[in-house]
Amino acid sequence: HSGQLLKFLNPIAEIIGKEFPDVYLTTLAYFHCEELPKKPITPAKNLIIKFCDTITNQASGITAKENALYRERLEKWGKIADNLFIWDYSIAYHSQIFPYPSEFETAELTREYIKNHVSGIFWEHEHPDCSDMHELKVYVEAKTMENPALDNRKLIKEFCMDFYGRAGEMIFHARELLYRTRKKNNGFVPWMAYLPDFNFIDPAALAEMNRLFDEAEKAVAGD
Repeated sequence: HSGQLLKFLNPIAEIIGKEFPDVYLTTLAYFHCEELPKKPITPAKNLIIKFCDTITNQASGITAKENALYRERLEKWGKIADNLFIWDYSIAYHSQIFPYPSEFETAELTREYIKNHVSGIFWEHEHPDCSDMHELKVYVEAKTMENPALDNRKLIKEFCMDFYGRAGEMIFHARELLYRTRKKNNGFVPWMAYLPDFNFIDPAALAEMNRLFDEAEKAVAGD
């Protein structure tokens, strides 16, 4: 499918490029077009390939075993596309209110994108009023796009301390506990997630996070 798409768009891009050399076209490598063409075909130099992630475990790192197919496709697109952008998701659709600690993997993901010649990243965020740690995740994404070498954990703690004040330490520990629990229990959160996808949050972790939230609430009582 991606080969058919490029065979259609490349001639259009060439025609437009002759008259408007500073104009770029953009297309999506999305769903059936995420896989590369089976026969060699190179995107036009003024065509932006916007590669989408619909298959990964959003709560896990890009180098994790379960994300190997996405990483493999990323590497292949990076080799043939002069202009590779990413359309990524910072939301678990259908279940955006449930917690998953994707913010701990953002810096590694950004560095992997850069290594594979990605020059633009678009993060999709809906429901800022209720999705899991919206402000924190936007902060970490923005900071790591500015400087991918930053320490991911320090960024998260920095945000928690500045945003939540005296409650920051407890919120940070709750997120770290969630992250460790996801790894321990091999949690898999797809981008179309449903309640059973959050079963990695075991009763012990849930009880401890609730205790930390109670402490956080007391720490900022009246503030």
